[in-house]
Amino acid sequence: MRTAATEYAQAHAHRLEFAGRLSALFDEVDVFLCPGNFGAAPAADAMPPDIEFSPEFWPFMRYTAPFNMSGSPTLSLPAGFSAEGLPMGVQLVGRHLEEATLCRVGHAYERAHEWHTRHPVL
Repeated sequence: MRTAATEYAQAHAHRLEFAGRLSALFDEVDVFLCPGNFGAAPAADAMPPDIEFSPEFWPFMRYTAPFNMSGSPTLSLPAGFSAEGLPMGVQLVGRHLEEATLCRVGHAYERAHEWHTRHPVL
């Protein structure tokens, strides 16, 4: 797939605008918590390692792609299990170059919850 230079430049400008707007949120908060996925993790056999990328993956990327685009640091944490026993998670998002803050908040989260000590039935 080829992309024209003008399309690339426009996409890059949109990415920078989004990153700037997201960065402004951190004038009000140090980190924020949001879903890591739209639900439980898929079963391992549902996503073999050699599977081709397709639009079917967009739901899995809904909550992570914006921070990939903005370059924001994130930290994923366990947050429970579905009724089927599959793991669920959340992610912390922080300011650029403030990964240490994410780690401190993540550590406090793990001290307050037991999810990191539990494992799915395999």
